Amino acid sequence: MRKDENGRWYWAYGGDFGVGNTYHSDINFCCNGLIAPDRTPHPHLYEVKKVYQNVLFKAKDLSKGVITILNDYRFTNLKENYYFKWQLMKNGEKVSNGRFEMDLSPESSKDVTLKLPILNTQPGEEYYLQIFGYTKKATDLVPADF
Repeated sequence: MRKDENGRWYWAYGGDFGVGNTYHSDINFCCNGLIAPDRTPHPHLYEVKKVYQNVLFKAKDLSKGVITILNDYRFTNLKENYYFKWQLMKNGEKVSNGRFEMDLSPESSKDVTLKLPILNTQPGEEYYLQIFGYTKKATDLVPADF
């Protein structure tokens, strides 16, 4: 960090630290990564998190509670490391939820039927099905139930 002429702190980069080639910078990249120098997440970090996920969900027949799960891992069976929770939201309020496990080999997909309630939808109502994957056991980087 450096101070400007008014005494305000700012995040500096190579060229801000003086003349010469002491601190190299190609000027093209200046605090535009996924995380700021103070470790504040930039908004696009959450999009990258979604894009990089290895377990994907797709609606198949939601009127019957059927979704398809894709295990995009190369060497991990989902049953070894993950369990899943779901919640059904109506206009932002949780109306139902559940938990399940999935025995799914790497690079394969399978349908699962959730015990969703029968919906009597009305105009102006909005429903979302949210599915979350949680770790079963802790690793060096991620705690259990994360």
